[in-house]
Amino acid sequence: MVCTIKSWSNKQEKARMLKSKLNCLLITLFDVKGLLHYEFVPECQTINQHYYLDVLRRLKSLCVRKRLHTAVTVQLYLAKHGIALLPQPPYSPDLAPNNFFLHPKIERVLKGPLFDSIPEIKENSKNILKSLKDEDFQRCFDIWKKRWNKCIDMPTAEQKQQRVDVCREMLNELENNPNFLDNVVTGDESWTFQYDPETKAQSSEWHTSASPRPKKAMMSKSRVETMLIVFFDKRGLIHKEFVTQGKTVNAEFYKEVLRRLHKAAQDHAQLWRLHHDNAPAHTAFLVTSYLTRIGVEVLPQPPYSPDMSPPDFFLFLKVKRCLKGNRFDDIPNIQRTVTKALTGITPTDYSGDYEAWKTRWQRCVDAQGDLFEEY
Repeated sequence: MVCTIKSWSNKQEKARMLKSKLNCLLITLFDVKGLLHYEFVPECQTINQHYYLDVLRRLKSLCVRKRLHTAVTVQLYLAKHGIALLPQPPYSPDLAPNNFFLHPKIERVLKGPLFDSIPEIKENSKNILKSLKDEDFQRCFDIWKKRWNKCIDMPTAEQKQQRVDVCREMLNELENNPNFLDNVVTGDESWTFQYDPETKAQSSEWHTSASPRPKKAMMSKSRVETMLIVFFDKRGLIHKEFVTQGKTVNAEFYKEVLRRLHKAAQDHAQLWRLHHDNAPAHTAFLVTSYLTRIGVEVLPQPPYSPDMSPPDFFLFLKVKRCLKGNRFDDIPNIQRTVTKALTGITPTDYSGDYEAWKTRWQRCVDAQGDLFEEY
């Protein structure tokens, strides 16, 4: 990837906050383990396919696709050396690690200072590159994976409109009846793991500026897992259960869960309404017909909208925060810890969650249907 590094040409231009013509081009290549190669393009050198071939001979590794990078001679060189070229979607700097990770790190440090010469710019750029640690690059590639999923999950224009329509409908209902959420029960399913790596915030440590950066082993979620199904309202937990190992949450199973929920919910209110997402088991005819038969209305949930689902933006986050970074001996131990985490959530927390739910409808409308949080 090519990056232009610029300097202020003089104090007057710096005062005007204008970039100068004193600049140099930096080419970088890195992988998940760290920086592989970098070089500065000589002055007056044009980056054409012939020059880029020379770069590839020095780099001998993967390149991010651009028009220049896809020239036939470049592709032939890569094929000759058995180097596969990953596809890069057009107009997608958010999916190019150089663009969203490495170059911003360099430019963030270089912004503001006045450099007198190109060698000074190069020296500062080199120092920034050398200061990057292995875990920085590992984190970059982890973010890259998440960005692929986020790109897939981005709502279409039609889905954005559905999000806005549902939220406006709920806001109108709220305006006509400020208490209409009082008898709404919401719920969902989620996996909990024997080991779930701690968050970045949980793993942070206090160090002085002179302390060496701590090394952290890369951890991944374990394959030992148990599924939690939970339902609650604005006053607290109503029903929870763990899915038996090997059991699939299909329409038949979910209907039986709802039977148990219906019995528990009636202890809180004779008339109650349900909110859940649009998972196939939730929207199957067997389930919808059962809910109609017992007289339970279902609140609409817009597609691809975890930011509109209280279990996702509230309850599961609280539960899993208690689990992250801990390793459990077996599934019963996971389940006991989850149960303890659930009992630690107060009625005030649940009430606050429902209030946040209302404000999120307005946030969605204001955002014109765009997602406003990452999951």
